Amino acid sequence: MAGNGALENESNGAPPVDSDDGDIENHHSLPNPEEFYVDRNSSKCISRLGFGFIILLFISAVLGLILGLTGDSRKDETFSLAGSPIPGKDRKILYEKYLLKHGISLSTDFENPLSSQSKALDFLAHEDEMRLSVPKNGPDSRDGYKFLTRYIMALFYYAMDGENWNFDLLFLSKHDTCDWFEIFEPPIGQVGVLCNEYSNEIEGLSFLGNNLQGELPKELGRLTSMTYLESVANQIRGQLPLEFSRLTNLSTFVFAYNDLTGTMPHWITTLTSLAFLYLSNNLLSGTLPENFHYLKELEILGIDDNQFSGDLGSLWQLPNLRHVYVEDNQFTGQLPQKITETNKLLTNFDASNNKLNGKLPVDLFRLSHLEILDLHKNDFTGPLPQDIADDLMYEFLALHENKLSSTIPAALGNIRSLKHLDLSANELVGEIPIELSQLNNLTYLFLANNGFDEGPIPPFVFGYDNLRELSLKQTRRTGTISGLIETMDKLVGLDLGSNGLSGTIPTEVANMQNLVFLLLNENKLSGSVPSQLGVLAKLSKSNWPLTFMNIVGPFSEKVFPRISLA
Repeated sequence: MAGNGALENESNGAPPVDSDDGDIENHHSLPNPEEFYVDRNSSKCISRLGFGFIILLFISAVLGLILGLTGDSRKDETFSLAGSPIPGKDRKILYEKYLLKHGISLSTDFENPLSSQSKALDFLAHEDEMRLSVPKNGPDSRDGYKFLTRYIMALFYYAMDGENWNFDLLFLSKHDTCDWFEIFEPPIGQVGVLCNEYSNEIEGLSFLGNNLQGELPKELGRLTSMTYLESVANQIRGQLPLEFSRLTNLSTFVFAYNDLTGTMPHWITTLTSLAFLYLSNNLLSGTLPENFHYLKELEILGIDDNQFSGDLGSLWQLPNLRHVYVEDNQFTGQLPQKITETNKLLTNFDASNNKLNGKLPVDLFRLSHLEILDLHKNDFTGPLPQDIADDLMYEFLALHENKLSSTIPAALGNIRSLKHLDLSANELVGEIPIELSQLNNLTYLFLANNGFDEGPIPPFVFGYDNLRELSLKQTRRTGTISGLIETMDKLVGLDLGSNGLSGTIPTEVANMQNLVFLLLNENKLSGSVPSQLGVLAKLSKSNWPLTFMNIVGPFSEKVFPRISLA
């Protein structure tokens, strides 16, 4: 599936890539067996007729050709197995009877001539150049499945406002239904209908950022051969139809960045082959279904940015979970006390911005596969786990905006892979351990708003070669700002505000050419603002203004034309 980059490319209207040198080949241009049967028997009959009757046939054929050239009757004509023409009006009646007989659509669906079902029926009966015969057998037969899929895909086109799609994906074209797709530059790839090349069964539908709008038609539930169904960054609204419970072969079910409403349906727990469930960024609410733990094959769960509530207890019964994104909801409850015994394969776990509480799992820092852990903005209490393995792969650790109360464990410095560490806005105490100096890969360090012991800016921070953002705001820092700060030449943001720092601002700050945001307010700094800071062309007041509350001395608007020190 495409990531955000793929969606951006799609939204920018990336041109489709031709799958061949020309148009997609019509695999059905040769006569089908039924047509061949008619032609072959007609030839046998002709061989037994007299010459005069042959001339009569010839004259009839010419007249038929003339009528075809002067009128539009050919477009509204198909043939039964016996070779007799069926007018479009009658053909529509026969199609509708077939659909009703096999329960594919309801009679009420066709009462409104503007319904998606009626439009699809009209297309098949009057406009479709394939001119399918009325199937003799049910939808499970070869001819029945071909008719079924063409009807459902036409119906889907109309239900999803196909006329306003960014790309038509060859829908409603003369080509076989399996050819209703287009191929885009990687990483987007094939978008539209995707079929098994051997059986011609529909294996999946993929629609990424193509401006689909409307409610999902229930008829999609008849495409039971599908293993994946995905729509990303469209405007699909309404609820997931109950009929989707038929799609028991699905391993990938994606409807992200749409406008779905309602709850997560209980029937989703019957899709026990699901490995990838992604319903992020919708308007869904309610709790997780009672039997959610039935999805034992689930590896990726994305239900973030909705309005879900209740607890996450069922997740701790899914042993194959690797990627969990449940952030920006209203989940409550606690994490398991020993998460390595329930979800040891976790690689990404983001449950930020919820209402989770209790203590963090004692073995949280022993998940050997974990790379991203984000639990910020919850109500976790108690200490940071002290049991920290030596071989962790963590790159992103965010625990800020909780109520954690302990010292920072020195062993945290063992996680050499860390690039992002945010422990700000907690109730942490004690010293900032020197062992953090071992985190040489850090690009982001936020320890702000904690009650650490009074002390200077830790000297080891000046040795972080890759650091881009540093916040020690309100951490009881004292002493002066060392001129060594110029060694942090990659810093984009520096926040040392609300401390007890004294002395002057070192002129070496002017050597930090990448600095955009600088906060030194609410300290005990004295002296004048170094005029050298005027060379910092990137320094901005728009987002993170330079403010000095206790600086005395002259200030020149000519030196700092874009910065207010009020």
